[in-house]
Amino acid sequence: DECYDRLGVMWNASARPTCVAFPPPGGNRWAILAGKSLYCRNIDDECYQLLCNYAQGLRPAVRVAFTPQNGWVILARDRFFARRIPDECYDKMREIGQSWEIDHVNFEFDGGWSIISNTGRTALATDPLRELEGHIVQIGGDWKSITERMSAYKVPGVTMALVRNNQVWWATT
Repeated sequence: DECYDRLGVMWNASARPTCVAFPPPGGNRWAILAGKSLYCRNIDDECYQLLCNYAQGLRPAVRVAFTPQNGWVILARDRFFARRIPDECYDKMREIGQSWEIDHVNFEFDGGWSIISNTGRTALATDPLRELEGHIVQIGGDWKSITERMSAYKVPGVTMALVRNNQVWWATT
């Protein structure tokens, strides 16, 4: 009921949902994505933080899918992010993503998965927030992303903010 009520609130505020997803095993756990608006209840914290981060960029997440084993995939128009999904699925997403946008990913309770891609990849304007995330520091001529630096130093979490014209323009944890 809470999810249904939230959908109505978002719709009445002109936020048009692109995805409603329910992580297993059920209960009051769900996510609604609607462009730069989102509302989540009792989902994985890292997934929630990334959804909030993507909502601040030029191309917010349009889909989220959950695996029966507490994994998840976030899909945005020109990128995706995944945790705890089958390696074969991730490898196939990377392969398809070279030429096509990943439109949908679905996971079955028996371990199966499917990927749908009907949209050819097009050149898009650079998203300054995603560019910042991927270019935190240059080491030996190669740019390293924030997640690569966190992994290298075994940092479990970090908060970043970008200030433009004396205003917080973007922040993520």
